Amino acid sequence: MYISRQCRKWRVGSTWANLINQSWYLLATEDKMIPLPAQRFMSERAGATVTEVAASHSVCVSQPAAVAALIKQAASTVAARQ
Repeated sequence: MYISRQCRKWRVGSTWANLINQSWYLLATEDKMIPLPAQRFMSERAGATVTEVAASHSVCVSQPAAVAALIKQAASTVAARQ
């Protein structure tokens, strides 16, 4: 919610404003902190583009390449819409 409210204040056409209705989710299938059904529910509710990876809750540490790939995918998608 916080980001959405802030984005509305920024100029139309800015990258952040274009992200309001876009989201990406890296679903960690081996996460023991956030159950898989909860992750699926949250990502579906957000309408996110989902990428699944066999990783624990600390996916940034255990699968940095997957995290970087998802960030690149999101950045490419946003850049293509500019």
